[in-house]
Amino acid sequence: FTLLIPPREAGVRRFLLWTLGIHVAFLRRIAHNPGFRSTAEIRLRRDAWATVTATALVVRSDRALRRLFAAAVRRLPAAREP
Repeated sequence: FTLLIPPREAGVRRFLLWTLGIHVAFLRRIAHNPGFRSTAEIRLRRDAWATVTATALVVRSDRALRRLFAAAVRRLPAAREP
Protein backbone atom coordinates (compact mmCIF):
# COMPACT_ATOMS: atom_id res chain seq x y z
CA PHE A 1 0.00 0.00 0.00
CA THR A 2 2.72 2.50 0.93
CA LEU A 3 4.41 1.98 -2.42
CA LEU A 4 1.27 3.26 -4.15
CA ILE A 5 1.98 6.70 -2.69
CA PRO A 6 4.25 8.63 -5.11
CA PRO A 7 7.86 9.03 -3.94
CA ARG A 8 7.49 12.82 -4.14
CA GLU A 9 5.02 12.54 -1.21
CA ALA A 10 7.83 11.64 1.18
CA GLY A 11 6.02 12.95 4.27
CA VAL A 12 2.99 10.72 3.75
CA ARG A 13 5.20 7.75 2.92
CA ARG A 14 7.36 8.37 5.98
CA PHE A 15 4.30 8.45 8.25
CA LEU A 16 3.03 5.14 6.85
CA LEU A 17 6.48 3.54 6.99
CA TRP A 18 7.02 4.52 10.61
CA THR A 19 3.73 2.90 11.53
CA LEU A 20 4.58 -0.30 9.67
CA GLY A 21 8.11 -0.38 11.04
CA ILE A 22 6.99 0.07 14.63
CA HIS A 23 4.42 -2.71 14.25
CA VAL A 24 6.99 -5.10 12.78
CA ALA A 25 9.36 -4.27 15.65
CA PHE A 26 6.61 -4.99 18.20
CA LEU A 27 5.85 -8.30 16.52
CA ARG A 28 9.55 -9.25 16.73
CA ARG A 29 9.66 -8.32 20.44
CA ILE A 30 6.51 -10.32 21.17
CA ALA A 31 7.84 -13.31 19.23
CA HIS A 32 11.02 -13.25 21.34
CA ASN A 33 9.06 -12.86 24.59
CA PRO A 34 5.63 -14.48 24.04
CA GLY A 35 4.87 -14.69 27.77
CA PHE A 36 5.33 -10.97 28.42
CA ARG A 37 3.22 -9.56 31.25
CA SER A 38 3.65 -5.83 30.74
CA THR A 39 4.47 -3.49 27.90
CA ALA A 40 7.71 -2.57 29.66
CA GLU A 41 9.01 -6.00 28.64
CA ILE A 42 8.56 -5.24 24.95
CA ARG A 43 9.53 -1.56 24.90
CA LEU A 44 10.96 -0.30 21.58
CA ARG A 45 13.33 2.58 22.25
CA ARG A 46 16.17 1.55 19.93
CA ASP A 47 13.92 -0.19 17.42
CA ALA A 48 11.79 2.93 17.03
CA TRP A 49 14.79 5.12 16.30
CA ALA A 50 16.20 2.52 13.92
CA THR A 51 12.87 2.51 12.05
CA VAL A 52 12.81 6.30 11.80
CA THR A 53 16.41 6.43 10.58
CA ALA A 54 16.17 3.57 8.09
CA THR A 55 12.93 4.76 6.52
CA ALA A 56 14.21 8.34 6.26
CA LEU A 57 17.15 7.09 4.21
CA VAL A 58 15.06 5.08 1.73
CA VAL A 59 11.66 6.81 1.72
CA ARG A 60 11.88 7.81 -1.96
CA SER A 61 13.10 4.46 -3.32
CA ASP A 62 10.55 1.69 -3.89
CA ARG A 63 13.30 -0.87 -4.43
CA ALA A 64 15.09 0.05 -1.21
CA LEU A 65 11.81 0.02 0.74
CA ARG A 66 10.98 -3.45 -0.52
CA ARG A 67 14.40 -4.70 0.55
CA LEU A 68 14.22 -2.99 3.94
CA PHE A 69 10.89 -4.48 4.87
CA ALA A 70 11.69 -7.88 3.38
CA ALA A 71 14.70 -7.97 5.72
CA ALA A 72 12.59 -6.80 8.68
CA VAL A 73 9.84 -9.39 8.29
CA ARG A 74 12.29 -12.18 7.48
CA ARG A 75 13.12 -12.27 11.19
CA LEU A 76 9.49 -12.83 12.17
CA PRO A 77 8.28 -16.36 12.88
CA ALA A 78 5.88 -17.91 10.39
CA ALA A 79 2.19 -17.59 11.16
CA ARG A 80 0.67 -20.60 12.88
CA GLU A 81 -2.47 -22.26 11.61
CA PRO A 82 -5.47 -21.90 13.98
